Amino acid sequence: MLLRSAKLEKAKSIKTNSRISFKLILVKAIFYRFYFLNSTIRFFLDLSSYLSIENPLTLKLSIDQREKLLGFAEVFIPELKGENDLLNDFVIQFEKLFFSFDRDTQKKLLLFISVLSFLSYFYTAKAYKRLSFDQQKSYLARIYNFPFAKIVSGFTGLRTLCFISYYSIKEVWKTIHYDGPLVSR
Repeated sequence: MLLRSAKLEKAKSIKTNSRISFKLILVKAIFYRFYFLNSTIRFFLDLSSYLSIENPLTLKLSIDQREKLLGFAEVFIPELKGENDLLNDFVIQFEKLFFSFDRDTQKKLLLFISVLSFLSYFYTAKAYKRLSFDQQKSYLARIYNFPFAKIVSGFTGLRTLCFISYYSIKEVWKTIHYDGPLVSR
């Protein structure tokens, strides 16, 4: 009799625990659905800012565009991390290079930066800027091996532009023992 009542109590507790587990899973699913929905809505609402260049006379990226660019650049080039002067010089060189492209290429590059930033939600369930440095490296390594060639080629192009911008800084030339161009302009 005691054994039967113990089994009955155990069955009731399992049933109660499974209800609680189901409720927790349901709450988590609703939370993540609204979280990603909210992120998706913000992404598309902000898309117009990614595709527009704020002031064509000043030829500068918006603050949000710069933050995303620098987030990727610091992973591509760890020497930039924490070096404010070097980061400013990097942004200046990148903007010179970026604004030398035609308008269509600029829009595509800005769109790619925003998509690359947004994809981190699907791989890590976090915004890219909230990832640790090691998580950012891991995420970008996964993007490098992405199954769609257009994403990989865009990623490689962005990385190449970052390297070109970095090695265009005169202070960096010393670190690679480069004295500068042979012919002055």
